Amino acid sequence: MKQLHLTITVVLALALLAWGGFEMFNGSDRQALLTGDNPDVPTLVFYTTGLATTPQLPLWAAVDQGKLKGVCNLDVRQWKDVDDLRGVVLAGKGDLWLGHLEGFAQAARHGAPVSVLVVTGWRKIYLVSRDSQCKGLADFAGRELAMTPVGSPAAPILKALWPKDLQPVDLVGFEPKQLALSFMQGKLDSALVPEPMVTVLLHKVPGLRVVQSLESEYGRLSGGEARVPLAGLAINSRTAQKYPGLADKLTDVLAETGRELAQDPEAGIAALPQSFGKFVSQQMVRESLKRDLILVEPACAVKGEIARFLAMVYPPSVGNSGELVLGDKFLWPYCEK
Repeated sequence: MKQLHLTITVVLALALLAWGGFEMFNGSDRQALLTGDNPDVPTLVFYTTGLATTPQLPLWAAVDQGKLKGVCNLDVRQWKDVDDLRGVVLAGKGDLWLGHLEGFAQAARHGAPVSVLVVTGWRKIYLVSRDSQCKGLADFAGRELAMTPVGSPAAPILKALWPKDLQPVDLVGFEPKQLALSFMQGKLDSALVPEPMVTVLLHKVPGLRVVQSLESEYGRLSGGEARVPLAGLAINSRTAQKYPGLADKLTDVLAETGRELAQDPEAGIAALPQSFGKFVSQQMVRESLKRDLILVEPACAVKGEIARFLAMVYPPSVGNSGELVLGDKFLWPYCEK
């Protein structure tokens, strides 16, 4: 019984590291995440998740350092999972969203008022294994490989990158709770997993090690950098129109803070809201940054990278010539085609 209780406890802890799916704020936490009380600036409803770390460090560091006092107040809400976020964005609910670029693109394709301000998530997906013979992704040619979460961009990215002379890999999606339990029961040896879940699994699964990042393989095969524009912050384009200059100020503040955090990550870790610690501890965040990348790029500055990424994971967002076909407002400031 003691072992069963320990197993359940660990699995539940790992389940919290899924990319969504849990209510984050109770009444007291909710009040603690009403940031700012400046009546002279707008209060923006910000949808996020306590399970994301690096992609939102610059925003919370900016809040902690008082950089947003003259820009906006934040009223923080929780999105439950990626489908929930997509629905929120499609409905134009809220003013500022933290999420995956693929989801933003899907919402924009269906008419959502979404403009991506900055890309903040670049290196998240890792092959982990406790098989000492596992050397890399190519070992899974013609075999199954687990991944989490279900619907992870790892699947279309890997499919696009996979060498034509190798048998395809069969990626099998697991919910994080299911994947964690399978590892602990010895049913799985290897999987593609996002940070910060990688770090927690390394602490909980004996013999598990990091083999390779998907982004490094992307960089090697594409001849570019070992990074992929996976996630970022987007603004409701109606909000941007309602408050002229707001989106530009937010972009500038986030880019400036991102540059500072690249030199001093501890400032970002310390700035994470205390209530987020119930999902990922500061120590776990700190360790995950060894494999993550703190980088903030204004969306328009990396338009080409975004288009290449979306061509892999959501082809309807890109035209025959490789250009984005999501409308002029999808990237801020409104980019020329």
